[in-house]
Formats: sequence, C-alpha cells, structure tokens
Amino acid sequence: MTLLPLVNYLVIQLLVACALSSQMSSLMGRRVPYLLTVKEMNLLQSRVNQLNISPNNFKSFYQFTFQDNLIGYVQPSFISILKNKCSDLYQINTDSQLINFQPHVQQLSLHDKTTLLNDRHKQLHQEGLIRGWRNEFLPVSTSYRGDPIYLLERAMVPYFGVKAYGVHMNGFVRDPNTHEITHLWVGRRSRHKSTWPGMLDHVVAGGQPYRISLLDNIIKECKEEANIPYELASKAKAVSAVSYTGFDEFQNLKRDVLFCYDLQLPSDFIPTPNDDEVESFELHTMEWVMEKLIYESKDEYKPNCNLVLIDFILR
Repeated sequence: MTLLPLVNYLVIQLLVACALSSQMSSLMGRRVPYLLTVKEMNLLQSRVNQLNISPNNFKSFYQFTFQDNLIGYVQPSFISILKNKCSDLYQINTDSQLINFQPHVQQLSLHDKTTLLNDRHKQLHQEGLIRGWRNEFLPVSTSYRGDPIYLLERAMVPYFGVKAYGVHMNGFVRDPNTHEITHLWVGRRSRHKSTWPGMLDHVVAGGQPYRISLLDNIIKECKEEANIPYELASKAKAVSAVSYTGFDEFQNLKRDVLFCYDLQLPSDFIPTPNDDEVESFELHTMEWVMEKLIYESKDEYKPNCNLVLIDFILR
C-alpha cells in the first residue's frame, strides 16, 4: 500500500487502536484505554510525511525508461556523471529529460546486461563517485512480479531511482502471564555503514534479492544479521506492506516497498550480531518505542523504520 494517500486513515485508525488497545500498560504515565492527543497524532503523521515527497520535488529528475516503460528517476547531478563516464551505455536526451540504454545494451541478455553495467558502476564507485558498495544485486523491473530487466547493485538503486523491495521484521516479546506484547527488540546499525550509520533499526531487515521468496529472505537475514535459528525464523508471519517515495541522505530518489513480518521471540532468547551490519541489539518496552517514535526530537530510528513501526502499532 502507498502510505501517503492513507495518512489520515492511518492516524484515525491509530487513534481508535490506541483507545481500545490493552497491549501497552502505559504511555508517558497514562493508563489504558487512552487517547492520543492531537499533537501526538500530528507527530506520528509527520513521521509518514517525512518520508514522502510530492512529484513536484523531483520534477527536475530525468525519467529512466526501458522499452517505453518508466523504471526510475535520475537526478541531474548524476546525469552529468553518466554523460562523462557512461555515454556508451546510456542515451541521454537533455531536451526531453529522458535516459535509457543504448540499443546494443537493450538487446543483451539479463546476465550480460547485468555484468556490463555492474562493471562500469563499480568503476564509478572506485573513483569515489558512488557512496558505499554492498555486493548485493536487486532486480529492476516494471512491477514486483515482472520479469527483471537487469540486476542492479543495491548501492546504485537510489542513484537510478528504481523501485526497490525489501523485508522488515518486528521481533517482539509477550508477557508470559498476560500474553500481551510488552517488548520489542531494537537493532543499532553499525557506525561504519554508508547509510544511516548508528541509527536504530529493526531486529532484521534487508533488500529483496532475485529468485528468493520473501519468507526465505527473512530466514536468511535472521541468520546473517541476528543469529536467529531457522526453527524460530521460519515462524515469522507476513502481516502487511508499506511503501514510500522520498529522498535518501544524498538527495537521490528512494521508491521502496517494504514487506512487513512479525516474529514472537522467546523471553529468554537474545539475538546477537552475526555480521558487520549491526552493532548491537537491545530489548525495549513498547512504551520506550512509542516515546522514540512520537516524542524524540532527534531522529534515532532509520526513517523508513517509522512506517513499519506505525503499522505494527496499528495492528
């Protein structure tokens, strides 16, 4: 679902959900059932607005097309780099603000197109023109279930403004007596990451690669990021999806769809970092999470996590 047109609906539903919920025993000293104030609802809405921008904000971007299908948006500063470094791969029409592949690139197979483009993109990275490099490939297509046109290095996705898909998982703990959701596991991103270093994140999240199911991706990410074994990870439940269109830290366009999963973790289970993506994991109360989401003036959560957290609270 696209969140921007549903902002008012989500806020209204959040008001109702919080008014009726028995999932949280208190929030900032209040007893349940309780109502969020107008200020609190506006603050939650601002979290959604923070990620979404009007098309007018990127009208200067070049439309990236493939066989007359729109697949992305490229900002003018990166167009200049492509003109200087990749004119043999991309056709760029300044008058119509369009960019597409040169004919010989369009005719290549999925594998050959991916290899050719990735080699050149990696050169741009080695020259310091591309921030970060993940060695992860994400499919570029006209829709989620559409055949991929090529596979693009994950770090390059915002530079071309193509739609990307990923998974986010809420790892929660219930009270053994009341069975109420009382705590949520929170990850702290590595301070060495090229994007959003040191910020709070979900216990597990990642891009959606080619030829792997959403659940298999969750299971893979659970092991890689948090040492959550298969026996637990395979119990994750698909619950919803959220989407947004906005800028990243470098004013490239992010058009992401996040598939949301929930996983109840045993009260005695402690996730541990298994790669260099996560610095640590912390178990926090739902009140603490809500406090960060609503009242924290300094953005501590990675911005797109806010949408997944709002969705979690609604449910």
